[in-house]
Amino acid sequence: MERALSTEGTTLVREAIEEHNEMKRALSQLQASQFAGSDCERVFQEMMRGVQHHVKEEESEMLPKAQQQLGSEIDRLG
Repeated sequence: MERALSTEGTTLVREAIEEHNEMKRALSQLQASQFAGSDCERVFQEMMRGVQHHVKEEESEMLPKAQQQLGSEIDRLG
């Protein structure tokens, strides 16, 4: 997949993967804390900021670039 992307596209994909991994780590922290205390609140707030940033980036950068590069193929992919 990365071969089909420009350098900028490859960078965006790698950043997205790292952001997904950060969310997985944060979820693990929340599960370990059993949803109690100020640490839980801090981790939850960090997750919310991360998700909001990630969605904004996907909607404003990644999806338009994917549409541009994939053209009509995007309809077939759904």
